[in-house]
Amino acid sequence: MKQNEQIDSLTMSIDSLVDRYIAEFDLPIATIIGVLEEKKVELVLGGGVHFESDMDQSEPDELTDSTDDDLLI
Repeated sequence: MKQNEQIDSLTMSIDSLVDRYIAEFDLPIATIIGVLEEKKVELVLGGGVHFESDMDQSEPDELTDSTDDDLLI
């Protein structure tokens, strides 16, 4: 199966699963979304996706190094 076919199959399976849970269970939509978000985070953190900062960590942070005199009101 080609990758685009696999993506379509995954999408349709997730759609069917969500539709079934909406029809069969008394769960708020926000709860279903929360569960999907948790799974997304799990996949991102444990699935080999790593994010690295582009910021130079040796430079002082402009946001935390300001004084009250630097603030404009």
